[in-house]
Amino acid sequence: MGQKICPIGFRLGITEEWRSRWYATKKEFGKFLIEDQKIRRFIKKNYGFAQIPKIEIERTRETTTVIVSAGSPGVIIGRRGAKVEELQTALEKLVLHKVELKIKEIDTPELSATLVAENVAEQLQRRAPFRRAMRKAAEVTLKAGARGIKITVAGRIGGAEIARSETLSLGSVPLHTLRAILDYGRATAVHAKGTIGVKTWIYKGDQLPEAKKRTGLQEPAPVKPPRQMSQRPMGGMGGAPDRGPGGRGPGGPRPGGFGGGGGGGGGRGPGGPRPSAPRQTGPGSRGPGGPRPSGPPPSAPPSAPPAAPPSAPPSKPS
Repeated sequence: MGQKICPIGFRLGITEEWRSRWYATKKEFGKFLIEDQKIRRFIKKNYGFAQIPKIEIERTRETTTVIVSAGSPGVIIGRRGAKVEELQTALEKLVLHKVELKIKEIDTPELSATLVAENVAEQLQRRAPFRRAMRKAAEVTLKAGARGIKITVAGRIGGAEIARSETLSLGSVPLHTLRAILDYGRATAVHAKGTIGVKTWIYKGDQLPEAKKRTGLQEPAPVKPPRQMSQRPMGGMGGAPDRGPGGRGPGGPRPGGFGGGGGGGGGRGPGGPRPSAPRQTGPGSRGPGGPRPSGPPPSAPPSAPPAAPPSAPPSKPS
């Protein structure tokens, strides 16, 4: 049975990579985990307007490398990289050790599930109709090259008293296919009457070569070509010769009481009445439309006596 699971965590090691890449002992693991959360929350809170869908963190013994993927990297970099140094200094004060910052630009922000969800949430905060916002975002994503998208909005939609969820799905979204490159993102719209959650799934295609290298998947068997139909002409399909007099012509009706042969010889013509046996109008019989005969019925003619069996020929004397 299908269960609710994060599509990114479900595909780790197959089509997705870990967002935090480091190794720690049991004593240091909790400390590093809290530091990762602090870094991500700080960047999203202060630079959320830069369209940041993903933040990756790598650790070594000396430094911590933070890779920020942004749709608008110029907002973070600033003039001559002044804002990058400012952000790097703020992160070093936050985690109390050296931090190296890298900014990575996203080529097509329309294919990022997190950015699409944030776009829909921003429109909902402006009191835009939710169906129009979902439809517009889905169409833009499909035009950018996605093969499928699903958007779900849940909460007090439109200020309703009872919370509900609405879903829009366009194209194909194979959640159970591990080789499918599926991006997942979510956002929250803070409304006057409550919060509205937005979830987005975007299907970008399959990753067969990488999946084969990592998991040892075998190539699928070649598909057999479909069988070709016989070239022999069929009856009633054109090009078939006539079957002689009285036979069924090309495309004609079947003989034998269904209109074949023009209705002659006791046959029924096309659209004509069903043939009936001719009535005998002899003496004592009722003619068509005539009165019923009176008196005793006519007696049957006497039958001829049965013929005697032939006698055996006399035997010759010996």
